[in-house]
Amino acid sequence: MKTFQDVNSLKCLQQPSRDTPFLPREWVQMYHKIEITRESDGAAIIVPCTSANFFLMDLNPVWYVDQLVKSGGNTLFILYLDTTNSCTDKCPMCFTALTRGLEGFQQSLQVDLALKRIKELRIRYPSTFRMVSLAGPGEPLNHKDIHTLIKGAHDLGSAVRVYTAGKRLIDETIRRTLLDYTKLIRVSIDASKEDTYQRTHGVKGLKERLVGIEKMVKEKVRCSNDTLIGMHFVIQKANMNEIVPFATLAKNLGVDFVVYSQETFGKVNGGFSKDDFEKVVHDLETVEMMHSYEFRTVVPHLVQRQTYTEFDKTHYSTPDVLNNCHNSKHRLFFGVQNDFSACWLATLDAKFRRESFIGMLDKDDTMASLYNVVENGVGSELTDGAQLSCKTCVAGNYNSMINQISHFLNNETHYTTRLIEHAPGNHSDSNYKFILKN
Repeated sequence: MKTFQDVNSLKCLQQPSRDTPFLPREWVQMYHKIEITRESDGAAIIVPCTSANFFLMDLNPVWYVDQLVKSGGNTLFILYLDTTNSCTDKCPMCFTALTRGLEGFQQSLQVDLALKRIKELRIRYPSTFRMVSLAGPGEPLNHKDIHTLIKGAHDLGSAVRVYTAGKRLIDETIRRTLLDYTKLIRVSIDASKEDTYQRTHGVKGLKERLVGIEKMVKEKVRCSNDTLIGMHFVIQKANMNEIVPFATLAKNLGVDFVVYSQETFGKVNGGFSKDDFEKVVHDLETVEMMHSYEFRTVVPHLVQRQTYTEFDKTHYSTPDVLNNCHNSKHRLFFGVQNDFSACWLATLDAKFRRESFIGMLDKDDTMASLYNVVENGVGSELTDGAQLSCKTCVAGNYNSMINQISHFLNNETHYTTRLIEHAPGNHSDSNYKFILKN
């Protein structure tokens, strides 16, 4: 097997074309920074940018920077669909459980309405809106019309990603839909043993999920499919001893990548002692060194996302500050109640959703307001003193990155962008700290 070090030592990876929205396979998770050089004076900056910034397995940063310059940063790149709030699991760590309870369970996105609006967005932002992501707040594959939704988004010219807990993968028709029409599938497993799985997911069924993944991997190989399949592990007290076994399990199943992240999104239980922390970091370093051309490993220091124990809801941001939220321009959410709220945290917390609520998706006025958010900023639409705090936003690093790029280029039209290859082994990062609450 060709190892990451072998690939890196060859120094033969051709930089991706600035005309291609998506990364070629050889660059997927093979970079961790980009370098931008101005032609006018030769000055250059190096910007950290990986999963939370350029969507990990998907968009090409060279193309992305060009689109930022051409649009002035006022454009849409990705749409997240909260397809349903019903779920197959009962994870104690679930950060959407409270919001789902307030909404009432069994809510589902209206497929024909969603596809109508996706078509309109593709027309308005044809150069940049290239991706639809199905994630939460429940299990997206629970939606009764999931095939129609995924195929429809694909047929409209959008690459589709799906984040799932994996129970429905045992269904051959579901697997076929995913392999035929999606670009990436990430399965949340969080354990390598059944008893640990029950503690992290609140239900039985690890073997069933793994069988579904194994079948999908074999079907992918058999039909020479290029869909990326990966597994996800949220590091918690209950599973901290299975970090390395999980990577070994994933590699043996034949998936393309594995992702580790810390408890996050304002629901952090902590409980890690100093010894726990040292063991977790050691094991993550072991996993990182498993990184190879065939099996990519993503550890927390590559995520570039801050972690908060709870969301701040008291330090309210001004409209000018809200207008500087590039994340809420570039990545929109359609809510499970067929609604749109402007703040990116709306899908994670009921207060942010309520304060940034714009309207229902069946109203054309809502779409007009959505366009205003994308092209002028959240603050331009929420001018009546919305009680929103940016102090603990998990997208803070993304906004800082966009500001850094915009300030550096500052109307420069001649520049080059190149990816800097990632070398494993640097497992610490000031932007991502474990919460050591005892």
